[in-house]
Amino acid sequence: MVEQGRGMVLISMLMTVASCAPPIARHSHYGQRDDHEIVDERDQIIIQQSRHTGLVVTNDDIDISAARTLTLRTRQLSEKFKTCPNVRYSWQDVVGHCSAIAVAPDLVLTAKHCLALPSPTKIAPDKYFVVFGYRYARGESLAKQVAPGQWHRITDVVDVATPQSGSDWILVRVAPRIQDTNLGALVMGPEAVTAEVYSLGHPLGLPLKVTAGRVRLVNKASILTSLDTYPGASGAPVFLKGSHRFVGMVAAGAGGLVQRGECFDDVEGPEDGAPGTRVIPVAHFIKALTDHAKWPPLPPRTAP
Repeated sequence: MVEQGRGMVLISMLMTVASCAPPIARHSHYGQRDDHEIVDERDQIIIQQSRHTGLVVTNDDIDISAARTLTLRTRQLSEKFKTCPNVRYSWQDVVGHCSAIAVAPDLVLTAKHCLALPSPTKIAPDKYFVVFGYRYARGESLAKQVAPGQWHRITDVVDVATPQSGSDWILVRVAPRIQDTNLGALVMGPEAVTAEVYSLGHPLGLPLKVTAGRVRLVNKASILTSLDTYPGASGAPVFLKGSHRFVGMVAAGAGGLVQRGECFDDVEGPEDGAPGTRVIPVAHFIKALTDHAKWPPLPPRTAP
């Protein structure tokens, strides 16, 4: 799914999901949701980037047939999280655990907290999988059966953020190798604090969505944005609007669901002083990508 050229990188992305308990957040930092289906996207580079997007699932989320077809055990959002009738996408099916980014034919990047590791450098065998193509197509069809070549087993840890770093990324190997190389060429690098950004992912385990926002603050530890990311977006790649430059990966979303009576509602209304969605800058994991995925070095920072 990933192919590389000089000074450019073909990149993939996957975005995230929710736990079994309702994802509760006290405040929203962006107001009403403004995300949309990838099928409604018109930007051809974003559409190319979406082909990188994979959904991280566990062995509890799937069935695998003798013919190696994987079936997703989905549930309606309203059923899984007891959402109120007005919650957007309540009728859609959810599944999965997190998001990830395909960065090489056999390597995927995601958030470290998405994977429970028996030791710092080992992963439980046959526990985690990455599925590509969980999205709505024209005609509102949603494929719950995934053919061989579109799902991949996570086999081992290649590199991971150290506890001392305070970062939250992990690079893992997948099998079989990702064969689809029809991707868009992208350049990595930090940008001006005022830049507009977008992300692709699976908020709450929903079919692939596109969301946009603005950068609020940049420092060495993180990029704070107004991206409309719900719990489950961890591991989603973040790109610069306009240049389509890959600038980071979602580590923690700002929104969620809040209980209102007997159901859970979208959090609405920004909270003054709220920090927003935290994004891990690409500088945190660029060495892992250059060492293991053969990405080019990080280009110089552009002036605001």
